[in-house]
Amino acid sequence: MARGINLLPEIAQEEIKSGEYKKLRNVISFFLLSIVILSVAVIYLYQFILSQQAKNLSEKSGQLEASIKVQATKEVAARAINTKLTRLATLLPQTKENSETLSNLLELTIGSSVLVNQLTVSANDVTVSGSVGATAAALGFFDSLLSQNRGGKNFTDVELVSYARNENDIQFQLRFKEIPRKKI
Repeated sequence: MARGINLLPEIAQEEIKSGEYKKLRNVISFFLLSIVILSVAVIYLYQFILSQQAKNLSEKSGQLEASIKVQATKEVAARAINTKLTRLATLLPQTKENSETLSNLLELTIGSSVLVNQLTVSANDVTVSGSVGATAAALGFFDSLLSQNRGGKNFTDVELVSYARNENDIQFQLRFKEIPRKKI
């Protein structure tokens, strides 16, 4: 029978076993180190993917902000137009009546030096401020209003509120009621 001969008597059995454990430890360490390196690589890859997504979201956010700013100016303009149209819709019926009042009043001033500076219409009350160059023209305008008043065509209850003579002209203010027109 063959017997194992120990040619190196200084190496003991324990050292041989420790060498086998060393190999096993080295193999296990290699696999653990590989797992750690692989984990770090996966973490860096995940961080890279997240940073790319954050960059894309930032770009899209910037584009949307620019789009919102463009649309905001349009929205402000649209709201301003809407507000103006709402005001115009409420003023238009009054303006139509006021323009008829002004037209009736201006018919009386044609061919004279009467200048209407301000016309205020509230309900059926009309207040007119103006100026005229000569006393005769003022008397002619007032007479026209009164004759209209007597005939009852457009105005009633004509009242001279103020009358002031300056060096160049005569300032006056009249108040009267407008005869309501029949709505068609």
